Amino acid sequence: MGVIQSAALSRYRNDRLQPIEDIICNIVQKSTPSYFLHEAVVTENDIKIGRMSWNLITSGDTATFSECILAGSYYSSPLSIFCKAFFDKLYHISPLSKVIFRRATEKSLESILISVVTTALRQLKDSTSFAKILHTVVHIHSGMGVKAVSCAEFGNALL
Repeated sequence: MGVIQSAALSRYRNDRLQPIEDIICNIVQKSTPSYFLHEAVVTENDIKIGRMSWNLITSGDTATFSECILAGSYYSSPLSIFCKAFFDKLYHISPLSKVIFRRATEKSLESILISVVTTALRQLKDSTSFAKILHTVVHIHSGMGVKAVSCAEFGNALL
């Protein structure tokens, strides 16, 4: 009787288990910022605003860059200041993310971040290519032990 009961209970539990993909999707959705729109359509105006914002950051024509220069900041380029602000925000949101980047130099992190943003802005019109790039990046980071929640934290810090 115990074996039959055990088999029935096991079958009952398996029927109620969610596929791992659903669980991961649920975790990612719950960890994304409230302003994130799932299945959002990116318009030409969205792309234009994103590129204009990035051009503003890279040109150094911002109040933050001017304040840093006037204050005699160690960071002399607008991109260095942007990257510093980004990683400060990321480490504030997710202190454990410091472990992920512990072996990387500040310069290499800066280079990677700039590359990520530039590539994303180039790929916005081609959502298939963009999704493939993101999938590759996530797969690489997953192999390094980075969890899906960390990807959401990265996006949250960036936005």
